[in-house]
Amino acid sequence: MTGKRYILLFLLCFCFLSYGTRIANSENLTTPLNPESWMIKESNACLPIAIAFRECLRKYNVWCQILAVTYFDVKDGKMRGHSFVIFVYPIGKDTLWTYDSYGSYRVIADKNDPKSIAKQAFSIRNQNRVVINAEYLK
Repeated sequence: MTGKRYILLFLLCFCFLSYGTRIANSENLTTPLNPESWMIKESNACLPIAIAFRECLRKYNVWCQILAVTYFDVKDGKMRGHSFVIFVYPIGKDTLWTYDSYGSYRVIADKNDPKSIAKQAFSIRNQNRVVINAEYLK
């Protein structure tokens, strides 16, 4: 991993923690925020952003996984990949969320069915993508 990626991961964790996202307190439910605008401009940054965000959620004992998705983009006719963070929040509830640079979106699916989660995540973001494969990264 290059120095630039380490810096990106550090800054992501710092930003998430410094903005005071309250993951541990279910009385004041606040879902994770979009990354800073400069992060969105980074090409192919979905996986580093997902890794950093997952690590921040784990500090608060939130169940979370990175979902790697292979899809066909109907708009341009190309196969592509994307990463989401899938997490259950508030702690102790069965409310499933997806996170990427578009923000946090709730999905209604079984957390053990990654392909269904990926389909809903793209659908709720109004992205016309056909999910080919989806799996949790270990």
